[in-house]
Amino acid sequence: MQKLILLLTLFSGAALAQPATGQFLLRLDPTRTGFALDNMTAEEGRLAAQHLQYLKSLLDSGKLSLAAQVFDPKGLWGILIVNAPDRETARTLLEGDPSVKANMFRGEVIPVRVVFQKVEAPKTSAAISAEWEGDWEGAIDNMGASIRVAVHFKNQPDKTVSATLDSPDQGAMGLPLADVVQKGSTLEFQLPAAKGTYKGELNKEATRITGQWSQGGASTPLILKKAPAK
Repeated sequence: MQKLILLLTLFSGAALAQPATGQFLLRLDPTRTGFALDNMTAEEGRLAAQHLQYLKSLLDSGKLSLAAQVFDPKGLWGILIVNAPDRETARTLLEGDPSVKANMFRGEVIPVRVVFQKVEAPKTSAAISAEWEGDWEGAIDNMGASIRVAVHFKNQPDKTVSATLDSPDQGAMGLPLADVVQKGSTLEFQLPAAKGTYKGELNKEATRITGQWSQGGASTPLILKKAPAK
């Protein structure tokens, strides 16, 4: 089942500061007047194949969220949405494209923020040890601003775990977590809505998880403390 949910942008925060969005739109325009998919030269066809392979590598590494061709009456052009911590990194991704290197396309880098995105419901994850169950609270530092987060784990009768994340400061509650994997005193999970991941280690008292939150090619410390039982 699919549902529409708010795309959580933890590194941009509630302040909506630019350009630290973590996402950039790359516009690709052909340098040759009249370029079209059905009139490519042999060399352009060779470069187009390399271009597609490059995009696949970005997709596989999590750096590419979307690639599309725009059939504008004024001429074909393309758009990419990439995940990068800053404009310079996004430009490096653009300039690494073989078709841009060969001057088949020229590009433009524009900060964007995806607000809504349709995502697949997360796959179920195996149950975790009892000491991990419950509510965990912490905060991410975003350029001096503190963004509160809360993570909830609850084992289910079918031996799976229900896991969600709240970001109260952004009005995002109950975002489903995926790929929850516990290995002894360490645990990791993914937040598909924001393309974020977390990996942390539980202390001996089972009261604190110390780890790193990663998103858009950047990472920041995130300590989660066990909240009092309700």
